[in-house]
Amino acid sequence: MAELRQLQAERRTIVVMETPYRLVPLLRDLAAVFSQRRICIAYNLTLPDEQIFHGTASALYKDLSAREMKGEFVVVIEGR
Repeated sequence: MAELRQLQAERRTIVVMETPYRLVPLLRDLAAVFSQRRICIAYNLTLPDEQIFHGTASALYKDLSAREMKGEFVVVIEGR
């Protein structure tokens, strides 16, 4: 979480690739650090089951922590 706090003042968009087993812990930390910033999560890009999720870190944490999704995730965090 210390690394995320260092990125709070970042003006540029932040892009993170994440694995399924680390996504929910990352979203929990993002909700604590970037609670109201908009976030986009792309799931399984270029595959038939591709999905895109939009919202705040807090809302996406609540939504995606209830799901079991296996695949690759790209997390895009709005710049300041």
